[in-house]
Order: sequence, then structure tokens, then C-alpha cells
Amino acid sequence: PASGQEVAPNLARSIAWRSFRVVGRFMGEFDYRQYPKDEQLMNVTVRLPNSYTADMVRLVGSADLAPDVATPPIWQIDGIAAVESLEASLFGAEAAPTNQAGPLFDYLRSSEARINDNYAAFTVSIRTSRLTFFYWMNYILVVSVLVLLSFFTFSLSASMIEARLSLSLTVILAINVFQIVLFEKTPDTGYLTSMHWFTISSTIIVALVAIENLVVYLLHKRLADKKAAISFVKSRLKSKRGQHAAHVIQRTVKTWLRRHRLRQML
Repeated sequence: PASGQEVAPNLARSIAWRSFRVVGRFMGEFDYRQYPKDEQLMNVTVRLPNSYTADMVRLVGSADLAPDVATPPIWQIDGIAAVESLEASLFGAEAAPTNQAGPLFDYLRSSEARINDNYAAFTVSIRTSRLTFFYWMNYILVVSVLVLLSFFTFSLSASMIEARLSLSLTVILAINVFQIVLFEKTPDTGYLTSMHWFTISSTIIVALVAIENLVVYLLHKRLADKKAAISFVKSRLKSKRGQHAAHVIQRTVKTWLRRHRLRQML
């Protein structure tokens, strides 16, 4: 149409509404560093096609959780909101060079591409948090009890090294089983989550308990050997034969000291 001429009477002053529901399956990139007490934010952006610019059609987003929508059993929806925005052309004005030939460049240079226009869009933001009761009862509580059981080795005698190490190694194997199950339930990531750090720390604590049991046993054995040697010497010194041998050793040492001093004087 000519400049200033309306396509239809009163079109510039009329408003038409259309509401529709968008249903789909979306994928998002989640952050599992605080797993299992993690919160996730997923943004879904809806934009009009290139045939409708922002000066023709505007989108007004209204997001709410429908009562008949079933949420996953381990998640709860903390909030949902929609924000209207404007998006520039997908290609941009610099994407249509005049010295290039081909179907794509012909399309970019055509009026249908609308490379200098803005398009109405709105973004739906959904914030969710994981329900942690299952993980507290089935993982954290059980692993914590296993770690506490490893401390019962301190109540055993230091000479019972077999029982001490057997209990510590059994607890380590049990924690490793929980860690394998955890790896199967957690998506592959390039970092360790809070749950991974918890299981690794628990394993290190039990391993330190096992090392402490071994050190205590070696010190106890060394002290026992020392006490046995002292007891043996005392028992020998109390006998007549032992006393006579002690006197002989004393006389021999005194004689050697006298000769040594005499040599130094000469």
C-alpha cells in the first residue's frame, strides 16, 4: 500500500487476541553440584515466525501451574513465570552480503527474511527443587551409620588387629556399594556433586580408622615386647646365677675402663 494508506479500515487502532497452549518436551542443562539438594532453572522461549514482526503481533505470556499437571515424584515446582521480550532477526543485517551467490544468500537478501526486524517472544522460567527425604533416609543416614560403626573398633583390644581391620574393611566395601549405586542414578558430569564428596569423605574417614588400628597394634606390640624383655632381665637378675653373671660383667667393664684410662695417660 501507499505511504499512510491503511490495509484495512481502523487496523492500526484494533486489537485481536488469541490464546493458545504450548505443549512439548524440552531439554535443559542442569547443574548437579549441590545434588541431592539442588535447584534447577529451565527457560523455554517461544518466538513468532519470520512472517510476523513485533509491530504486527505481540506475545503476552501468562504462566501458571495447571492443577491437573502431575509433577515428577522427586521434584517440586517452586515458581513459574513468563516474561515478554523482543528478539532480533536470526541472521542479522550483516549476514546478507551483496557479493555472495546461492539460495541462502538470496533468501537473506529477500524481503521475506526481514533481517532488520524484531520479533515478539516470551520466555517461561520454571524453578524446581529436588525432594531430599528419599536421599536422606536411603543414602546419607545409612552411610553415616556405617561410619559410626567403624568407630566401635576403638572399644576392642589393641591386640585384636584381625577383628579391627575386618570391621573397617567391611564398612569400606559397604560404602563403595552405595557409591556404585549413586553413580548409576546420577547423570554423567565433569565434576563431583555434594553426594559424591560425602561418600568419598566417609570412605577416607573409615580408611583413617583402619590405619589408626594398625598403628595402635604396632605400638602395642612394641610396648609388649619391651615389657617382656624387662621382665626377662629382672627374672634373671633375681637368680644366683644371674647375680654372679652381673658381677662378672661389672668387673670386666671396670677393668676395661682402667686400662683405657692408663693408655690415654701414657
